[in-house]
Amino acid sequence: NRRNRFTAIHQEAYKKWKNFELPIPPTKNEIKEMQKIEEKTHPEYLEEALKVDDKGKPVPIPAPVITDEMVEVVKDRHGYEQDKTRETEENERKDKELKESKEKLKHARRIDKHGDPIPPEQSIDEEEDTVAEEEDYEEENEEEKSSGSPEHKDEQKNDDLINEKTVTLIEEKESQAKDLYSDIEFEYLDSIDRFKVVFNDPEISNIIISSQLCYVLGFPMGRLVNGQIGKYGIDLKGGFTSFAVYSKGLTSNVIMGNSVSSLLRIVAVENRSGGVVERVYDQPMFIPVLPREINEIEIELRWMNGNLVKFDHGTVIITLMFNRMLKF
Repeated sequence: NRRNRFTAIHQEAYKKWKNFELPIPPTKNEIKEMQKIEEKTHPEYLEEALKVDDKGKPVPIPAPVITDEMVEVVKDRHGYEQDKTRETEENERKDKELKESKEKLKHARRIDKHGDPIPPEQSIDEEEDTVAEEEDYEEENEEEKSSGSPEHKDEQKNDDLINEKTVTLIEEKESQAKDLYSDIEFEYLDSIDRFKVVFNDPEISNIIISSQLCYVLGFPMGRLVNGQIGKYGIDLKGGFTSFAVYSKGLTSNVIMGNSVSSLLRIVAVENRSGGVVERVYDQPMFIPVLPREINEIEIELRWMNGNLVKFDHGTVIITLMFNRMLKF
């Protein structure tokens, strides 16, 4: 959980940097400091991370918020690096001035074979070569110094890897957000409780959707054009407001509409998707049983359109009550 929180804080901090709210991208150690600040400010997050709700799912923790105290962690390093850069530039300027003064002094003391002083213009190429060689030597020394600390290289490598993963995650989320923008939309008109078809692509003239989706959105069967408003009311449950319980060969047929079937009961569905449907009837329906001996009971649960009810998970329990029937 702390590792997931670390990743969430890093993503939020990286967004701050992309929005120019942070001067530089945070390092791995700075993210750890931010996480310590959050745990100190909100200790209840660590306690809630171990809790679960009634359904056994982890209790959600609020998204991380980059506070001013967290921002100061990055700003301190930024200020230090700026001071170090200015100090380096100042030292380079002083070194350059010192070299120039040495070169002037050297040329002032140089004379030719006739005893006359040699002007500085005649040895500019030689001076440039000498200065270039000295600069190359200094650069090589700096590279050797920087490459001589493996811990620094490993830390920098880890920071680069985390930044790369964060950029990838943010780009994936941005692409997913762009994908949510569709060329075809169904706009809900609150005043009349209807849906309206909207085409964002001028090349789309009409569309055809499934019969079930037409029923849910309130459109008649057929082609839908841009600006068309639903003819019927909206039924987001898709007509799945109740289902029927059948038992083949167990009971005598009962009349249902214009047909007869081995119907036991119709059960209303009022729960949301994923909820548990539970019904207990104080006054059960008694239907004559056909066979005198029962070895097996086959039960079918079907929607009112005749399709079987599909259960992704969970257990289905049906309790049947049998009473002795008195014949007169």
